[in-house]
Amino acid sequence: MASTVDRERGEGFYRELLEDTTIGVWSVDCGGMTTWVNPPICELLGYGPEEMIGRRLHDFVEEGARHLVDRNLTRRCGGLRESYSFRFIRRGGQPLWTRVWAHPLYGPGGVCRGSVAYIADIGEEQARARALEEDRALLAAAIEQTPAGVVVADPSLRVRLANRAAVSMGAPREGGDDRALRWVITSADGGELAPERQPLTRAVREGLTTVGQELRIRAGDGSRRPVLVNAAPVMDGDSLAGGVMVFTDIGDLKRAERERDQLREGLQQAQRLESLGLLAGGIAHDFNNLLTVVLAELELALEDLGEHPAGARVSRALDSARIGAGLTRQILSYAGQAPMDIQPVDLTGLTRGMAPLIQAAVARRVRVELEVDGDLPPVLADEGQIQQLLLNLVVNAAEAIGGRRGRLRVQAYEAELGGEELRELHPSTPVEPGSYVCLEVSDDGAGMSEETRARLFDPFFSTKAPGRGLGLSTALGIVRGHGAGLQVQSTPGRVLWC
Repeated sequence: MASTVDRERGEGFYRELLEDTTIGVWSVDCGGMTTWVNPPICELLGYGPEEMIGRRLHDFVEEGARHLVDRNLTRRCGGLRESYSFRFIRRGGQPLWTRVWAHPLYGPGGVCRGSVAYIADIGEEQARARALEEDRALLAAAIEQTPAGVVVADPSLRVRLANRAAVSMGAPREGGDDRALRWVITSADGGELAPERQPLTRAVREGLTTVGQELRIRAGDGSRRPVLVNAAPVMDGDSLAGGVMVFTDIGDLKRAERERDQLREGLQQAQRLESLGLLAGGIAHDFNNLLTVVLAELELALEDLGEHPAGARVSRALDSARIGAGLTRQILSYAGQAPMDIQPVDLTGLTRGMAPLIQAAVARRVRVELEVDGDLPPVLADEGQIQQLLLNLVVNAAEAIGGRRGRLRVQAYEAELGGEELRELHPSTPVEPGSYVCLEVSDDGAGMSEETRARLFDPFFSTKAPGRGLGLSTALGIVRGHGAGLQVQSTPGRVLWC
């Protein structure tokens, strides 16, 4: 009798203790029927004790989770203790995420009479876990979709992550070993870079950071792409956990820089030629005025001398003065200041009409090909200057072929020119895209060096000893005087003027 009273007193003490605890306590029999609950678990679920005692666990879980309840009860009755996460359903249907510590509940004689569970609300913890998982998913998506290549390696240099951009540029996929990383980098000039000097290797093995280093990637298709590389070690506290490398394809940027440099060079060349033109034009005007007086006086002197022996000397002086006048006209043409008679010009008829003159200006071993559209619209131009322009280009092309057999082609056609083409033809003046008449002269000569091309239109510059170096500068002046554009393309075996 005394032992029974002591047991009941002990049970009462523990029951009071469990009622006062902040963690939920729930006991059930082996059939899953609730035998006792404390206030915290009632508060968590939103029921009173009288509403829970006598009801089965099945009533407080989702229908799809009832088989888990039955399985857990079987384990308890088998003497197994467990800890696990479980989701109950509150009054009103809201889920309650909990952590459960479940134990068998023994009666007299060591017979299992049910289970007791200690239950803690982990809703906030679960929310934090879900938020962390969402953050991880967002970070993974951002890394995968960024246009920069991202490669992460562990301390053994095994690739743990390579995003889509990195793989598209030839990076090994996840799981590639350190040998695969040797794909990554070559030096900026395209030479091989030792594996131990590659940025990711140095980050992982030496803890070194690389910032903004311009290198090249040897991609999977064999091409070498210029990239800007950043690499850094990944630390876990004080220990090295691996390394990360981020690289950006700067091929488009490098191309844009080259185009910008070419445009700047073209603009500087145009400005330099314009300055030379102004200087040459001013001098030529003054010189032409002097020559006009000299020519007039020499002609009068020659008439006055009649048959005098000195007449021969005056005649030679007059011829030289006329040559000087012709040279002055060329300088004025270069400067774009020669007098012009602007009229509608039929470029088809002009080009075909000059065929005999063109053929006569080149050696017999050079085959002349004339390709002229028959329905070209008229252009506003000085016909004489256009003839001189064409002849100068033809003579230059013939001289480029030299003493061997070759081909010289003259073409006249109408073409639709866009912004890029017009910027090359008019680097310093905006021109609207549209339909333009083009005159093109090409030859299959040896081409020209960059140095020669840079000085091509300089007055008195010539690669041929007998030349005066005014043919092309005059051609440029004529083109500029008409508000047109002149483009030169030179490749081995071909020079194109248009």
